[in-house]
Amino acid sequence: MEHLKTVFAILLAVQVISGCRATDTYYVENIDDPGYEVFSRSYGWQVNNFFRCAEMTEFFMEYQDIREDREASEQLADRYFGELWDKLYYEKVTVDMIGTMHMETDCTFSFDPYEIPYWKDGGFRMEAAMTDGSISIGCDSESFTAEALMKVEGSDVYMDSFRSVYREPGTDHVMEMAYDETSGPMSLPVCNEGLFTYVPESGTMSVKITGPEVTDSFLIIFDSDRTGVSRNGAPVKYYPSPRPQFAGFSRFR
Repeated sequence: MEHLKTVFAILLAVQVISGCRATDTYYVENIDDPGYEVFSRSYGWQVNNFFRCAEMTEFFMEYQDIREDREASEQLADRYFGELWDKLYYEKVTVDMIGTMHMETDCTFSFDPYEIPYWKDGGFRMEAAMTDGSISIGCDSESFTAEALMKVEGSDVYMDSFRSVYREPGTDHVMEMAYDETSGPMSLPVCNEGLFTYVPESGTMSVKITGPEVTDSFLIIFDSDRTGVSRNGAPVKYYPSPRPQFAGFSRFR
C-alpha cells in the first residue's frame, strides 16, 4: 500500500530511530516512533486478518450443522456479524469491510480479506483448516507470507503461534513479525452482533524491519487500550493501539 511506502521513506529519513522528536514530520497522533507507526499501519493485514479469519471459520463450522434451516442460519449470522453479513450461501459468506469466506471442503476454507498489504497484490488470499479444534491459517502471496495457529475457546479467540514476512514490492524493505509464545496468551473476544475487537488485550510480538539504511527491531506489548514498545531492555513506551485504516467503520472496539 502507498501509505506503507511513505512510512518506510520516513524510516529512511530518520535512520536513527531512537532519536525521534515530536517536531519531526513523522509525528502523528502522538506517535513519535516511526517503527511503531509502520507496525500500526500494517496491523490490519498483518494481525487483525488472522483473528477475523478464525472467527469466520468458527462461524462456518457451526453453520454447517444448520444450513438447511434458513431461519436458524440467519440468526447465527446475526449473532456473529449483526447487520454486516451478506450473501450467505451453503459455501460462502461475506461480511462488510471484513472479507469473504468460501468453504473448500468440510473443514477447509479460503478467506479474501478486506484489508490487503498491497493493492496490486490480486493473489492475496488466506487459507484456513480446522483440525481437532485448532485453526491453522496460512497466506502466501506476492508480498506477504504468514502462518498462524488459532483456536476459539468459549467467547474468546486465541493466537497460539504466528510468524509473518512482508516484502514491500519494488523495494528491498522487509518486515518480519512473530508472536512471543512465552509472553502469555494473546486473545480477544469473539465478534458479537457485528461488534469486533481490533487488538488483543495482552501478549507480545517481536518486530524486525530491515532494508537499505534501515534496521529496527522491537517488541510490541499489547495492554488493553494501549500498546507498548520496548527496545533493548529500555523502559516500555506506550502509544495508542492500532486502529482501522479505513474511514467510516466504527464496528471495532
